[in-house]
Amino acid sequence: MLERQSANARLHALIGDAANTLSPAHIQRIADKLAEAAAPAPQPALLSHLQEMKPDRCANGSPWMERRLNAGRCNDMASASRCLHGLASVLRLLHAAQLTASEAELDQQLGACEIDGLLHAARCLADSAASALHAPTMGV
Repeated sequence: MLERQSANARLHALIGDAANTLSPAHIQRIADKLAEAAAPAPQPALLSHLQEMKPDRCANGSPWMERRLNAGRCNDMASASRCLHGLASVLRLLHAAQLTASEAELDQQLGACEIDGLLHAARCLADSAASALHAPTMGV
């Protein structure tokens, strides 16, 4: 009975007093159709993007597709692609920091700690890309 009342209440909210003239079978059929048609709540964009990031994806989000490579090697190549993309971003930041250092006041520049962190990140990304490119895989 409670289910019928809630279905009737939803229907009443949609079509007003006309819902009171419908039979319980019609109310249930309409409620079922409304439930089928209800779109799922949209997922936040951040979660959608995080779920799309998979180890076999390159920096641009597409899978590494090369017919003569097995899946493990394609993952390695996709990893190298992501590392090199990250390395390029870090190097752009370092280049901008260098240009800023020659033109801007001290309070507008990156500090030595931040520069050191970016250099360390660049080295780690380069090492990771090299490891992915030279990773031993079976069957290649």
